[in-house]
Amino acid sequence: MSRHEHYISLPLSSIQRFLDLAGSQVRSYDADLELSIYGHVGDGNLHYNVLVPAGVDRLEFTKRVEDGLSLQLHDGAAALGGTFSAEHGVGRFKKHLLERYGDLGRIAAGSRPPLIRRTS
Repeated sequence: MSRHEHYISLPLSSIQRFLDLAGSQVRSYDADLELSIYGHVGDGNLHYNVLVPAGVDRLEFTKRVEDGLSLQLHDGAAALGGTFSAEHGVGRFKKHLLERYGDLGRIAAGSRPPLIRRTS
């Protein structure tokens, strides 16, 4: 079964509150959606996956939830001191979210300088 993935990182003390909040957000968005949730509980990383309903195109589903439910889930994580991106990093599919959740000063300055500089 296909899924729309959310890799969320939270302080350990906020995991249960996030699960309660996110579950309520998903039910409000569409009570028929199913979830697959697992993670690295020791470090606060959650794979909060919304399963694509049977008979629905995965790409269409992704477009539908990206600007609605996904932002609600990411906002909830941020409100609890978490992030929209856990151990998998930002990557090309979530780069646009840096403007909403990232450090605007670092974004404006560009990427970090290289750790090793060529001398020749």
